[in-house]
Amino acid sequence: MGKIEPVYKKIGKIVREERIKQGRTIEDLSFSCGFSVNYVGLVENARKRVSLEALRKIAKELKIPLSKLTKDLK
Repeated sequence: MGKIEPVYKKIGKIVREERIKQGRTIEDLSFSCGFSVNYVGLVENARKRVSLEALRKIAKELKIPLSKLTKDLK
């Protein structure tokens, strides 16, 4: 796998922090988004380039605005 840009590290960190803050497991979030546990783990650990559509689903399930996942990205 190629090098993942720092932007994906920021996104993954926010996803993990929000999930934990809400007391949700990675399994719960994965199931509610329709993704595998492995996929969400890869997103949280910045080992996967996540699509805008996937980010939209994650934000919806975490009940946060999509802009929270994409703010301050450069």
